[in-house]
Amino acid sequence: MRWTVLAAMVLGALPLAGCGSSGGHSLHATLDADKEAGTVTMMCTESSSGTCYGLFVDGVNIARITAAVGTSAGTSGITDDTRFCLDTTEPSDGCKLKPLAQGEQIVRQERAPKA
Repeated sequence: MRWTVLAAMVLGALPLAGCGSSGGHSLHATLDADKEAGTVTMMCTESSSGTCYGLFVDGVNIARITAAVGTSAGTSGITDDTRFCLDTTEPSDGCKLKPLAQGEQIVRQERAPKA
């Protein structure tokens, strides 16, 4: 009898195991830009999708990078005018671009699920 109750409790909780964020959005990444060398590296620390996506724009030049949680990715062609956005899905060209700072820049995003 006890095993039946325990099994029902464990099996009943399994569908909830992957729903910790309840459809929310969270991203934590660190950018390390060396504008003199023209490079940037993105370290993906946390992403509700399991992947961090980066979009870097400098005039007509566009670079996209992708890194799984716990890994990093980089690109070159970075200048003083480069702007960026990061997201848990592939960013579109209409995302809110922010200026890329020299050195380390921590990016953290948290959004509640859409109602």
